[in-house]
Amino acid sequence: METKSLFSAVRNVDQYQKIRCDTFSDLEDWKSFQEVIRKGDLSLKHGSLGELLGIANFFGKSDSVEYALQTEEKSEDEYLATITFVKEQFGIDEKKQQACFLQGTDPQEITAFVQQWYDAQGKRKRWNPSYAKPAPQQKIYDLANGSPEKWLDELSLPYNFEQSYDEEEKDTIDFWKGKRRSPLHSIFLPFDHWTLAECFKRQYASK
Repeated sequence: METKSLFSAVRNVDQYQKIRCDTFSDLEDWKSFQEVIRKGDLSLKHGSLGELLGIANFFGKSDSVEYALQTEEKSEDEYLATITFVKEQFGIDEKKQQACFLQGTDPQEITAFVQQWYDAQGKRKRWNPSYAKPAPQQKIYDLANGSPEKWLDELSLPYNFEQSYDEEEKDTIDFWKGKRRSPLHSIFLPFDHWTLAECFKRQYASK
């Protein structure tokens, strides 16, 4: 049986993070997250989208975009080029803002999950709790525009360094000028799950 939200008494990010770590620290991937949903330990009807996505997010609140990129196996040139590109395109502070990594899923599956959550909610959708602070950078929401399958695919790392690299213009690489060599099997975004929920909120509002 589906329970009410585990987060109904939560009033700040620290309280949310404690529940997340104490209760769901053993979740390994999107499949494990979906199983928790199926068992009713998390509620699509009562939980906000941001809270739910945060449970699936591999990175915690102290894991900055800079740290997240350092966990990737990249050459120094690729790392620096990616940091530069992310800062220019999204306007983020890579040292202070949190990343989002959803292991073992793809844009189509994420989009289907959000629709499932949307259908389970009542007339008043709880996209984020009141204490959440989605990223303020308008650039992010401008990029997350149109079909979510498309922008999730475009915005998600890793970007194709080999295809985009140009020795003469390595300080201004445009990672989005070419297509991916292979489909995504995880979603890795240079902004947090609160911001991802806000992106979906704006996308649904524009329909």
